Amino acid sequence: MQLVKSKLDSGSSGDWLMIVDNADDASVLLSESDGNPKSRRLSDYLPRSNRGKIIFTTRSRKAAENLTHSNVIKLNDMDGAEARQLMAQRLSEKALLEDEAAVDELLGLLMYLPLAIVQATAFINNNGISIADYISLFREPSTEVRLFSKHFEDPSRYREMESTIAKTWHISFNQILKQDRLAADYLSFIACIDRVNIPQSLLPLGDSLQQVEAIGTLKGYAFITERKRVPQQPKGEKFFDIHRLVQMASMSWLQEHGEWTTWTSKAAVRLEELVPYGGHERKEAWTAYLSHAVHMAGLDDALDETAKTSLLDRMLAPQEQDRLTVPPEMPRSGVSRQMGKRSRLSRGLAKMGVRLSKGYK
Repeated sequence: MQLVKSKLDSGSSGDWLMIVDNADDASVLLSESDGNPKSRRLSDYLPRSNRGKIIFTTRSRKAAENLTHSNVIKLNDMDGAEARQLMAQRLSEKALLEDEAAVDELLGLLMYLPLAIVQATAFINNNGISIADYISLFREPSTEVRLFSKHFEDPSRYREMESTIAKTWHISFNQILKQDRLAADYLSFIACIDRVNIPQSLLPLGDSLQQVEAIGTLKGYAFITERKRVPQQPKGEKFFDIHRLVQMASMSWLQEHGEWTTWTSKAAVRLEELVPYGGHERKEAWTAYLSHAVHMAGLDDALDETAKTSLLDRMLAPQEQDRLTVPPEMPRSGVSRQMGKRSRLSRGLAKMGVRLSKGYK
């Protein structure tokens, strides 16, 4: 490294450009390797010359700021035209592009991400299916994570680099785990709940500074986006969304590391902490949590039937006004009224894709 630095610093090599790729952890370059302040950092070996430039590529906004201060260029997402062009280049059967509605729908689901588009088209090519067929598989809860993690050959990538969008994001997850434990906890928690309208008050607890830094880390990686404030929003509350692909990658990471059950249990406990039996004094706060309880109840491999029943009982009690359990002294007319409420509730949740156990109905 010292020889390269000396050569480029001398100016005898002419104009040069150095690219430091995937610099997601700025500490690798900026920290002493052995903890000794007198030791040289990797950044000390970077050449400095008027004849050359250094470009750092990173997924982390925080790393970009630390490495270049204010000289940061944010790359915009691909637009629809660019994404369609990439899909057209990658699809073997060009006639599939004639279904423009399906093409637009799939590109939207894939966030116009180049690697996601390449992975999807590789699967379509290899299996001889239509774009609409792929969308159906993608929307199926039992197959979406597996589909998302399918390996595919991509000659344009280095052989040692992961060739699935899930694995590519897993690299960032592991980096966050090392840098910001609360941010990693937030990401694990969000994998288990509904992906839109996530109230910050629902997330795992931490002190104020930790929370600001954790949210900043996830926003810096573009894993979450903050929603614009609306009039009916509870005072002081912030809401976030996570894209379907990022949530799927988070689920895949948890399952791969054997932590899926642990985090679904933590999410259920957190929801029960926030909404005690008998309701919540603020309806707008309670309703912000409801969709997340319903989402968890609809996950086949998240909670057992007893846990689902307990969670929904607690979350839906304020809406029903009366308790969903029937006291022994309740007159027959009251029992009938409660059974009617249970039946309506079961039908309503069924429309959302949630099936309750026979005992609950």
